Amino acid sequence: MDEFRPALSEDVFDDTYAAASERFRAAAARHGLAVRTWTNPHKGPQGEALDTLVVELGRPDAPNVVVLNSGVHGTEALACGAILTSLIEAPLSTPDDMKLVLVHILNPYGAAWSRYVNEDNVDLMKNLFYVDEITPHDPLFVAFDDAIDLPHLRESQASEEIARARKAFVDEHGLERLMASLKKGQSDRPKSICYNGRGAAWSTKVLAEILDLCAGAARNLLFIDIHTGVGAYGEAYVIVGGDEASQSRVRLLFGAEAHDTDLIIPRPSYSAQGEVVPGATFTAATIEAGTVDFGDGFREAMWLEMHDHMYGDPRSPGARENSRVFRSFYYPTDPAWRRAWLTNCRATLERFIAGLAIWSRETAG
Repeated sequence: MDEFRPALSEDVFDDTYAAASERFRAAAARHGLAVRTWTNPHKGPQGEALDTLVVELGRPDAPNVVVLNSGVHGTEALACGAILTSLIEAPLSTPDDMKLVLVHILNPYGAAWSRYVNEDNVDLMKNLFYVDEITPHDPLFVAFDDAIDLPHLRESQASEEIARARKAFVDEHGLERLMASLKKGQSDRPKSICYNGRGAAWSTKVLAEILDLCAGAARNLLFIDIHTGVGAYGEAYVIVGGDEASQSRVRLLFGAEAHDTDLIIPRPSYSAQGEVVPGATFTAATIEAGTVDFGDGFREAMWLEMHDHMYGDPRSPGARENSRVFRSFYYPTDPAWRRAWLTNCRATLERFIAGLAIWSRETAG
């Protein structure tokens, strides 16, 4: 196995989408790797093109494929994309019958604008699951959305009234019931929080194309979705995904370090992605980077970010500062955190690669 170079951590993290995208392209060019490009129809804040980039490491026809998906949530994309750049600069050791497919920033709009959601205000994590399904109407969410009153959030007098209304709502209905509603998401109000969409988003369609193109002939497919925001500071936190067989494989590999998902969805996670490659034994998991505690400050920043982008001016000084605060919950600037996350994630990926080698022998036998 190639020795990891700690100094690499200083070379793979960027603070803008444009810089991260250019660094990934440059790394691929230095190592003679082809880059496939999917261009989003929207532009970044400086008018820049927004691309999802894909690089393959290993034999093109390898029967065992690891797809590393990054940047589903834009505020997390730079921390996740840095991992993929590191894998080009310092590749992990893989068997000859295995290849890695690096999906660099599936949500380039969110990454460029420091938005959790995509160009349609859609939470792509949920859209990957629901695809073309419509989330059932939830009166509790509609009532809460009325209470938070996003269009008037930055009006000083209104903001005080809104804060009182939010507190009264939680006191009446209970935080647990409200959080269940928010985690389930909604398809009723496109210009509000927790929007799942009303059909497959651009990024969801792109991911299906990538899986078909790069893993369509796979015998064994391991799909790893890289995120940030869950776990201890700098930890690589593993969440099981897929059907019961997939979850069992990951639990056997990681033991107590494998965790349940807290998503509220109608079928096993990543089912839609597994359906793209029906001939493969499909295993799915999420790796989260632990960051900081999320509390009232996070919720305020989230609501303000939503207001600024949907109802205000996202380029105003106040909006830009709030955007910086909002992203900091998902992407700490602390160099120690970045080194820990890079080291821990790469070590976790090594364990997954070893696991896929074992699973592929079992399916072959």
